[in-house]
Amino acid sequence: DLTRRDELVALRESMASTLRSASLPSRVCDAADLINWCALFTNPDRVSQTDAPNLHYDDGREIRDQIVDFDTIQDPHPGGLRLWKENGAAEVGVLEARFYSIKSFPERFALWQMGSLIGDLMQPALQYSAPFLLTMGVHVFDPNVMKSVVTANHVRATQNARSKMAEVMPDVGKKLQDWTAAANAIDIGSSLVSLYHQLAIFSPPDKAASAQETAKAIWRGRGFQLNADVYMHRQALLASLPMTLSEKFHKDLAKMRRVSRKTIANAIHLAPLIAEWRGTRTPALVFGGRRGQLMTLDIFDNDLGNYNFAIIGAPGSGKSVLMNEMAWSYRAIGAKVWMLDLGRSFEKLCRKAKGTYIEFKPEVNLCLNPFTHIVDIAEDIDMLVPAISKMASMSRPLDEVQYKAISAMVLRLFRAHGNDLTITALRDAFRSGSIEELGAAGDPRIRDLAIMLNPYARGGQYERFFEGRNNVDFTNDFVVIENEELKRRPDLHAVVNILLLHQITGEMYLTRNRRKVLFIDELKQQLGDIGADDPVKAAVVEEAARRARKYGGSLGTATQSADDYYGSAQMEAAFNCSDWVFLLRQKPESIEMLDRKGRLSMDEPKKRLLNSLRTEPGVFSEVYISSPVGEGVARNILDAATHLLFSNKLEDNTPIDELRAQGLDIDE
Repeated sequence: DLTRRDELVALRESMASTLRSASLPSRVCDAADLINWCALFTNPDRVSQTDAPNLHYDDGREIRDQIVDFDTIQDPHPGGLRLWKENGAAEVGVLEARFYSIKSFPERFALWQMGSLIGDLMQPALQYSAPFLLTMGVHVFDPNVMKSVVTANHVRATQNARSKMAEVMPDVGKKLQDWTAAANAIDIGSSLVSLYHQLAIFSPPDKAASAQETAKAIWRGRGFQLNADVYMHRQALLASLPMTLSEKFHKDLAKMRRVSRKTIANAIHLAPLIAEWRGTRTPALVFGGRRGQLMTLDIFDNDLGNYNFAIIGAPGSGKSVLMNEMAWSYRAIGAKVWMLDLGRSFEKLCRKAKGTYIEFKPEVNLCLNPFTHIVDIAEDIDMLVPAISKMASMSRPLDEVQYKAISAMVLRLFRAHGNDLTITALRDAFRSGSIEELGAAGDPRIRDLAIMLNPYARGGQYERFFEGRNNVDFTNDFVVIENEELKRRPDLHAVVNILLLHQITGEMYLTRNRRKVLFIDELKQQLGDIGADDPVKAAVVEEAARRARKYGGSLGTATQSADDYYGSAQMEAAFNCSDWVFLLRQKPESIEMLDRKGRLSMDEPKKRLLNSLRTEPGVFSEVYISSPVGEGVARNILDAATHLLFSNKLEDNTPIDELRAQGLDIDE
């Protein structure tokens, strides 16, 4: 019947539009989707198997005959359904399905509270220990019939409430309130519906009793009373599956007193629509929620701002592990990754990824000449001038004339020498103290620049890092730059990182057709920050963030405390340029600072949530994720081998280092 089909398609589109208007996701499912969804809960092996093959729809057979495997056995007993397979019992185990319905509802309940029925966010003891399925079925009555029923019952309830019998019948007043609410709903164009909630829990038989008590405690804590559906398991299973609530099936449920009348508003507030944040649409990163929700995330899914991010984590909270996981995940989907390291947190990952590992050891010949790879001097000048200014003076800001002199001289010399320009040529040009285009002649402030740049020019103490052509190899798709050897020379350390920011963001320009991510660990130390405001460094960070966003890249920074980000203008600039914030376990003082600065919108429950973030060594670390597209708590859960690869702990690294010293590869 093509007419009937068109009507159903139109109804489907109307429902999808209604859901979209309420910001609720939906998708169109075909027959294969329906088969796979129902098979998940009717076959014992598919719940536990993460790699179970998808079933395909055969249009020559009815859908109902394609859901349950022929060798699946259902053994009913008073407590539930036992699902098993005779030949594969030892391999896949036995699954017990238990079903529960609501015996009584709380006096008041709102939609925002439905999220608590999937488990308590703050109390691990009140979280489901087994897979569960919560279904609400709604049967809409004929509005005209309901209007007559409600009017008659409201009149009768009013009469009873005014009679002398009301004094000895305590529930008369309550019934009048209920029918008055129903009458008011009818008056505003609403109606009554018949609904049920069906909770199904799937667990091994030896854990079924424990899972049942946990479920009852979760619901009891919200004012509901759950009852086990004894001897009614198959009806309950059908009530849990899609496209089963027919007119006849609803009558069966009504005969068994398993449905209740509610207003449409009640049905909306009792709908299982609220759960944990699911992250964003692209599964670049995969986390788990506190209550079992699979969470996918991609920082490039932010349609409301930039892709930059800030990671804050106290020592031992899992900060380095999270950065390793992010770097490895983005490299796995084809992104180009750069990492500025301090402390060899990413060395093992770099070896695993067959990346380029750059160290500033005395025996390594590295040149960071900032002019070698310039493509567009007009675009690069905004980062070159601050970098050269920091070379000239790390401790105090330059005079405005000196700042303008650097800009003018760089432009003049680059036009003359191009990519062969060096810091030595720049120093020599400043010796005269004259810049014709600025009308300056014999200016001592300009001559001072020659002296100030001397350490970085020929004959200076840092000559080897800047004299010649830039030879830092960024051709690999995974590059780690270890700055541990520069820590003892903070001036050089800061200058090197400013130049690396310039060069890497320039590389982003050359690869606009792919994702690019730059990680900077321990940003405060990498910038040589001493807590004083430095407008030049702040300008460098802001420009790097701007360039990364412009070229479709992401700049990620990390530090140990929120205090670090608010310790100076340059650190605050890095934080303010980040739309994404990944907050791991922190001291209460750091959380209070984030509240005072208004960086995260907080109330007392939010503070309690942030203070509850924890790390369970070897199992998971919790991270609060805040972004313009959503927020929530995620758990970074890794397998044992990956955790060992990412770990920074001495007890984990020492045995690996010993084996590598014997000639074994990181994979071995």
